[in-house]
Amino acid sequence: MTIYTRQKKYLGTEKGKESNRKSTAKYAQTEAGRESKRLRNQRYFASEHGKAVNRAKVAKYKAAKLQRIPPWVDREHLKVIREFYKACPQGQEVDHVIPLQGETVSGLHVRENLQYLTAEENGRKSNKWQDRTEQEQSMAENGQRLEVL
Repeated sequence: MTIYTRQKKYLGTEKGKESNRKSTAKYAQTEAGRESKRLRNQRYFASEHGKAVNRAKVAKYKAAKLQRIPPWVDREHLKVIREFYKACPQGQEVDHVIPLQGETVSGLHVRENLQYLTAEENGRKSNKWQDRTEQEQSMAENGQRLEVL
C-alpha cells in the first residue's frame, strides 16, 4: 500500500476528516491562508459564473429591500434613509437590525431598523437576529455598549 493510498484511506475516516477540518481551519487563520482565500475569491468573481452568481445575489437583495419598504413610508422618510447611508462612518457598514431576509423574521427597510456595524461585526451577524435583551446581554458580556442611533 502506498503512502498516498494510506493517506486517502485515513482521510475517509471520521478521525481523518476531523483532523483535516482542524488543519484547514488553522491554515485559514494564517496570513498565507487568508491570501489564498482572497486570490481564490478574486478568480471566482472574475469568472463568468462568479459574475452571474454575484449579479443574482445583488438583484435578490435589491428586490427584497424594495419589498420591505412599507406603504406608509413617504419621500421624506426615504430621504432620511439615504442620509443615514451617506453619513456612515468610514470603516463601518449600514446593517439592518432585523434582517430583510432572515430565516425566522423579516425586517422592514425603515430608518428605525438601520444601524452602523464594522464589516467584521456585520459578517459575524449575517442574516441573524437576536432580540434586544439577548443582544444587550451579549454585548455586556463582551464589554461593549449598545448605542441607539
